[in-house]
Amino acid sequence: MSESAAAHTIGAYVPMVDGPDKVSGRAKYTADLIGPGLLAGRILRSPYSHAEIIDVDVSAALRLPGVKAIVTGADCDKTFGVLPIARSEYPLARDKVRYRGEPVAGVAAIDDATAKRALGLIKLKVKELPAYYTSKQALTAGANIIHAHRPNNVERDVLFELGSVEQGFREADLVREGNYDCAEVCQNQMEMHAALAEYDAVRERMTVYASTQVVGTDSRHGHVAHPGRQTACRRRLRLPYGSA
Repeated sequence: MSESAAAHTIGAYVPMVDGPDKVSGRAKYTADLIGPGLLAGRILRSPYSHAEIIDVDVSAALRLPGVKAIVTGADCDKTFGVLPIARSEYPLARDKVRYRGEPVAGVAAIDDATAKRALGLIKLKVKELPAYYTSKQALTAGANIIHAHRPNNVERDVLFELGSVEQGFREADLVREGNYDCAEVCQNQMEMHAALAEYDAVRERMTVYASTQVVGTDSRHGHVAHPGRQTACRRRLRLPYGSA
């Protein structure tokens, strides 16, 4: 057996290693990792669908006993994202909020109750902007631009072809045309959304345990390291930004 074939065969059985622990409830997930001195984090999310951020006043929240730190979009000037679609995003909203629920500020406190109280003390001042809840509204001529680098609120315009489209139509038993609206989907994790960060001051590195993976972050650079039938089709995709 070749080395590549052996690796493929071994990899095929990897899921069986932790299968018994998962189905029996013995597996440890991120939310189960409780250590001494942990701080609790809470996120302030935008109640607005689309608005210009005038000010995020955290002074009162910082005075609350037990609050250790608060970060806002002003502290997050580096974009992130593995997929090309996400590389222009910021961890916290800067200048504008573009959907209801967008993260605006993060609080770290001695316990969850204190962090939750701190969120209520943060004052968010905004100028509300037009919001669009359908693709048609977002694409209307004269609609308010949600992202400056996305003219006409079109996120991307893609032409995707495989094989001979004309032949496929000729040989098809049925051709049906229609317009379809599909929400974006994501893989489903077996555990609740949770994250645990541990900072090593000696090595200047941070390890983050998240819902789906363990990643190592270099604080100096902000780099995250992450551990046969032919068909014919043509798809023209115009994916608009919305603010819902």
